[in-house]
Amino acid sequence: MASKRSKDLAIKYQRALDKATRKGVRTSNQLSLGLYKDLIKKYKAGDYVFEPVIDKYSMVFSVQVEIGAIIAHLLGMVMYSRASATQSPPSVMLTEEEDELRQALVNAGFSTARHGSANEQDIFAFAIEPNASGISDLADEIDLSLAERQRIASRYQMTARTAGREFSTRLNSRLTDAIQDITINELTEAQGIKRIKRAFQLAGTSAQHDYWYTTIYRTETQIAMAGGRWESAADPILGTILWGFEYVTMGDQNVRPLHAKADGTVLPKNNPWWDINFPPCGYACRCQAIEVFEKEDIKRSEIRNVNDSENFETNWKAAPMVEGI
Repeated sequence: MASKRSKDLAIKYQRALDKATRKGVRTSNQLSLGLYKDLIKKYKAGDYVFEPVIDKYSMVFSVQVEIGAIIAHLLGMVMYSRASATQSPPSVMLTEEEDELRQALVNAGFSTARHGSANEQDIFAFAIEPNASGISDLADEIDLSLAERQRIASRYQMTARTAGREFSTRLNSRLTDAIQDITINELTEAQGIKRIKRAFQLAGTSAQHDYWYTTIYRTETQIAMAGGRWESAADPILGTILWGFEYVTMGDQNVRPLHAKADGTVLPKNNPWWDINFPPCGYACRCQAIEVFEKEDIKRSEIRNVNDSENFETNWKAAPMVEGI
């Protein structure tokens, strides 16, 4: 079982992640509402060709996912930087500063206004303005260079594209079924509108049924924040004071059985176990790897691979760990 210190800190981190998830879901629900209104206009006009409109919105959704991941990555870097400065965890998360950073990212060129372009490459070209003045006090705190900003911005593009394509596939499938139902059963206009609304609910992309959005944002936020913390821990200077990590679950009824068995595992940061078990270890995983700054007794896990989600993998480990003191 994990230590009380690590458990308390994991809960604080999870609250921050939950807040970021809710923000992403809320933004995507607004996106869905806009898409729903556009599709209803087409439906009332007798135009049932929805795919081009859905594809356009899927590109905007990809932008949202990528910006959310960039924010989470930078927050992860700052969290570790502050923790390592005192060799103790930060007591609060950066809620107000996160909002400032979100706007600063847009101002500094982390996003694009070219949503209407037919060229997908343009839509995902997150170039940073050479004369951008710093993207907030948070970014200044970790001294991000222009090249580092560009690297972080490009790091999550593939994930964002994948999320956008799945958004398009899910909705196109559900709405195709809806149109077939409307046509075959000769539904009235009012009945057809209800059927289209039901398609959004079945896809998990409506305000009342947003489970798919929640899974996407919870997973991507966790991956990106972990990536930022791992990257800072691998820094030649910051990383020297870190001894290792403790694997911590939320300790409730929603924890996966395999993850529960790994709870309390304490290992040095360069132990190979972390190469495949640094959380998140599956879709919507809430586990945390809590930094340990002083050498502790090793507690090995009986589980070699905690990840039990099919086709789940992370790509955020950018550098090997340096030796700690």
